[in-house]
Amino acid sequence: SNRAVNIIKTHSMIQRLWIHLAYQAVHKPYEDVLDFEKLPYKANFCGGDSETACTTYGSMLSVLDAGIANVTNALRQRNLWNSTLCLFVSDNGGIDSGNNFPLR
Repeated sequence: SNRAVNIIKTHSMIQRLWIHLAYQAVHKPYEDVLDFEKLPYKANFCGGDSETACTTYGSMLSVLDAGIANVTNALRQRNLWNSTLCLFVSDNGGIDSGNNFPLR
């Protein structure tokens, strides 16, 4: 996200811009985030996973959200947002107790 923000900030407005951000969040193995990035509450939305895993997952997702917010804010600051096509694509991967039915 930081690299994308720097590219956006220094981009010549004469040329078109293509940025492909391939985030690897949030996949297993769940990794604890830095203390200041942790959710300030216990999460319970993982459908059967432990409370610790849910909170870690939630914190990882929160960091991803913040990164995307930084990129979109940089686009807005450069007046590029209204002419930007932004796609969010998932691999649809269910993890452990995740269920992708009827998808494979």
